Amino acid sequence: MSMGFILASPVWWQFALLFGVGGLYIAIEDTLERALAADLLPEDMRSTGYGVLAAANGLGDFVSSVLVGVLWTTVSPAVGFAYAAILSLVGAALLLRVRQGG
Repeated sequence: MSMGFILASPVWWQFALLFGVGGLYIAIEDTLERALAADLLPEDMRSTGYGVLAAANGLGDFVSSVLVGVLWTTVSPAVGFAYAAILSLVGAALLLRVRQGG
């Protein structure tokens, strides 16, 4: 999706498609994140775990938004999207490594 925003022509339907893909991604990711937290946490700690998860997400969103905003304004919008794409790939690789156990 990030690469799509970098490479897309300034045509409304391409941006609409990319935002649709982004919305679908967020819906899937949020659902899986909460389901995984429910599986990993003991029942008596779930509410606290959800609170910690929300706090970590909020802090991460804030830091990410500041970094991408700085890159966007000081360098270029493409660099901001490239940064997001690289972090997405690194996160996916880390999740795959953890999932495989090593």
